[in-house]
This record gives sequence, structure tokens and C-alpha cells, in this order.
Amino acid sequence: MKVFKPIVILIFILITSCNADNKRYNTMYHYQLKFFKKEFVSHMDIATNPSFSYSISKSGEYNVTGIILTDKNDYKTYKNIYDTIAKVAIASYLPTDSCLLVINMFTTQKNLTHKKRKANSLELELLERDCLRDKLPIPNFYDFDAEVKTRCKLSEDYELYVLEAKKGIYWDEKYLTDGRYMPTEWKHGYSKGVAFNKVNYNIIYWFEIW
Repeated sequence: MKVFKPIVILIFILITSCNADNKRYNTMYHYQLKFFKKEFVSHMDIATNPSFSYSISKSGEYNVTGIILTDKNDYKTYKNIYDTIAKVAIASYLPTDSCLLVINMFTTQKNLTHKKRKANSLELELLERDCLRDKLPIPNFYDFDAEVKTRCKLSEDYELYVLEAKKGIYWDEKYLTDGRYMPTEWKHGYSKGVAFNKVNYNIIYWFEIW
């Protein structure tokens, strides 16, 4: 037994340390969430598991202000959340849909910091297509996978559900962008929703305002 005691102690220390790190990360996430109005992120105040991750953008520094949380789940949890969201969503889209209203759809990793970049004539034409008029905005997930070719940059395994989306100014303008990559009627607005990956049970929660 004496031989195994150091190993047992080490394992206990590692588990304790890991749990402490997870708790700090979770606490930091909920602290960051308070930056936004409660109604903006009400769907994101969830009991997350240790594998969740999030990214946040404030004051429009990345052409949008918002927060995205990614949470991997077991099938049962995934199915329960999916069924709940699907019932209350006001719109649903697939990444492979031929016409999607993607927030700042021309933003990429390469041009992310180009603040003075303007949409060219071809891009402006795409922004004003008739098919976009009845669509609700969804995020540009440009930093998820550079190899994905869909307009929203999510793989075809996902389904996106919009919970709420409104046109206009709904927050202090210091948090908003200039709307340079949006259609005229959606120059400012916000979108909140959830995306589901039916293959690996990944769930992505989003809120974005611009």
C-alpha cells in the first residue's frame, strides 16, 4: 500500500486542481456575461459542463460586439436542449442554405483588423439581394474552421435556430459598429440563438449586436 500512496495523493491533487480551474473559468464566464444586458444573454446563463469555452468581443473591436459559447454534451442533454430551443425559435437555417444573412459576412481572420476596409461593389450587391429581405441575421463563425466554405463558416453538420433578432439601435452606441458589412435595413441590430451539431452534439450559443 505504501508504494501506491504517492500516486493516489498525486491523482487527488490533480483532480482537485482541475476542479478548481474549472470553477474559476466558470466564474469568469458568468462575470463576463454581466457585461451584457440580461435580456440579451438570458439563453446563455446555463449550467455549463467542464468542456465549455467562450469568446467575447466588446465595443465592436472585431466588427461586432457579442459573446459565443461552445458546449459539448452527451446525447441526452443535447436532445433535451435541442427540443426546447426548436419549439421556441422564430427561424431556423442550415449552413448550406443558398441565401443567408450573416452578420458582417465579409469579415475573415485576414481582414479582421482592417478597420478602414470598405465593402467593394460585388460585396455591396450581395448585401442587397432580394432573398435576404425575409432572413434573420446569424453570426459569422470565421474563427471556428478556416477550411469550411459555407457562408456562415459552420460545417454542414449544424442547424441554426434564431431565438430573437431586431433591427435598430438597442444599446449605447459606444458598443456598436458602423454596420459596414450589413444590408441597409440591418445597419444596426442584434441576434441571439443557438446552433446544434447533430454529429458530435456540440451546441453553440450566441448573442451579437452591431
